[in-house]
Amino acid sequence: MRKENLSLFTNRFCGVLFPISSLPGEVGTGDLGPTARRFIDFLSETGQKYWQMLPINPTGTGNSPYSSVSAFAGNPSFINLDLAAEEGFLNRAEIPAFRGLSSAQALMEKEKVLRLASSRFQKENPPGSWAEFHSFLDRESFWINDYAWFSSLKERFKQKPWAEWPEQIRARNFRFWERDLLHFLGETSFYYQFEQFLFDRQWKRFRSACEEKGISLIGDIPIFVSQDSVDVWAHQNIFDLDKQGSPIAVSGVPPDYFSKTGQLWGNPLYRWDILKESGYEWWKNRLKISAQRFSAVRLDHFIGFCRYWRIPAGEKTAVKGQWVQGPGSDFFSSILPQMPEFQIIAEDLGVAGDDVYRLRDEFHLPGMNILQFSFGGEEKFLPKNYAPNSVAYTGTHDNDTLNGWLQNGPQEEVKRALVYADSSKSDPENHWKLIQALLDSPANTAIIPMQDVLSLGSEARMNIPATTSGNWAWKLNLEDINSEVISRLRNAVQASHRKSTAQVRHSGESRNPVFHETGPRLSSG
Repeated sequence: MRKENLSLFTNRFCGVLFPISSLPGEVGTGDLGPTARRFIDFLSETGQKYWQMLPINPTGTGNSPYSSVSAFAGNPSFINLDLAAEEGFLNRAEIPAFRGLSSAQALMEKEKVLRLASSRFQKENPPGSWAEFHSFLDRESFWINDYAWFSSLKERFKQKPWAEWPEQIRARNFRFWERDLLHFLGETSFYYQFEQFLFDRQWKRFRSACEEKGISLIGDIPIFVSQDSVDVWAHQNIFDLDKQGSPIAVSGVPPDYFSKTGQLWGNPLYRWDILKESGYEWWKNRLKISAQRFSAVRLDHFIGFCRYWRIPAGEKTAVKGQWVQGPGSDFFSSILPQMPEFQIIAEDLGVAGDDVYRLRDEFHLPGMNILQFSFGGEEKFLPKNYAPNSVAYTGTHDNDTLNGWLQNGPQEEVKRALVYADSSKSDPENHWKLIQALLDSPANTAIIPMQDVLSLGSEARMNIPATTSGNWAWKLNLEDINSEVISRLRNAVQASHRKSTAQVRHSGESRNPVFHETGPRLSSG
């Protein structure tokens, strides 16, 4: 049983769920620059302890952060060019004016500038930075070279899936690779190493800025990885694949609240027997890099470590899957003792059962409670009965916003929620009364999505499960963060007697919102 440092989730703290990508930015996505720092100020000013994010890896199909080419790499879109210039990797004159460009065009221009910086860096070998660069490569050797090769090969083969590459390359038989290909990899892979080096530098500065304000970062680890990823290509033996590298069976979940036919995720499944033989080395390294970036992570689909839904490859829906036993206690017993200070939130939603809760509780992991799921009619699910060792949310990235749910959710459940909050459908305060009910719950940790802090409707929803378009696109409008929002959130946190190690900069009425203070003014698009 895990009884090591569990202090992070044993005090009554509060936080905000907000992906970096939803920050305004000149290339259509947020980054680790000034606007991120100003969001840290907002969290501090409103008495928050946590900034929880979605996965920060490069996004994949449909711009989803849960579909990435790498479970280890950071999203290069989050690199801030002004910071790169400040650190001496760029000349400010080389940073283009992005105004008027589409997001795709802006990202292409940004990559051109980063490739220029990479080429210069490789030629000039600046002593201090060069030593730091090689220290980074040594520290991240488990994944960085494979990532650089894979990304270069994707370029070479015009983004074809790796399972369609020439056989010797697909199978990683390096001695048969052609000389010109090896030369190409040597030239191109350096850029991808440099890109991740810059991300790592800027992330460290960003995390230090959070720590200075007393803000702890919570990340998100999807249990499965994408088929067309460096993780599967480089570690084919730990996945359930045929000889051509295609999945024999794929991941998903059975029919549930979100979908009558279940969710067919399509990710390859793990060979847990092979992973066990290595002491779960791949997973240990995955959690190790997460610990470098975050104080805690939400372990997505925790159920899958207990049992997972195995769907034969080729099925059109998830209906014909079956439950298969996962690694269970053996996995966590092997990994957690080596990471006593790293905290994990068990995403135990969905078709969880007593076996899942036993596994969660054996290792003292906080589970999750969702306000929108609390009013189905059973007393035990009401906010007042949330377990102290849990993390309570108004909703997750897969839910409608709270205001959207009040308008469009199951009407009987909405009615029960409003009665519980001593409110009504016509009450203009019903949204904040429900947030207060969440904050007042016994759950030690409460997390509110930023859309709910801003009282936004369904138009701001982040994701609709089992759909492939129109998701992950919501962007923060800076004008929405005003003195009223700041005061409202801060007062709600204080009323619930939740503590914060972040220094609240003042009490009483808010002065000008932190987003309207000094610093470059960015568009909200």
